[in-house]
Amino acid sequence: RGLSDNMAKIVIENFMTSELGLSGNQLVLYAHLWAESKQGEETITNNYSRYAAAMNVTMPTYYSTLKGLEMRGLVKKMLGAKLKILKSA
Repeated sequence: RGLSDNMAKIVIENFMTSELGLSGNQLVLYAHLWAESKQGEETITNNYSRYAAAMNVTMPTYYSTLKGLEMRGLVKKMLGAKLKILKSA
């Protein structure tokens, strides 16, 4: 199935925990999305099954994790299946 380099490894940056207060699945998903979006500079396609597989979680867990990031103002759904990743709410 092969994951891209950004999906095969992630970097947890200090601001993700200290400033944003992320932990657990939200931290892992945000780190994936942040890397994929080139540190928030680009919108990305929300490939649900790919991210769920990279996180090794079920689709319901992925959806609830993404919803949690949306509620915190860190992910914004755009038209279509696009996501905008934000550094702060």
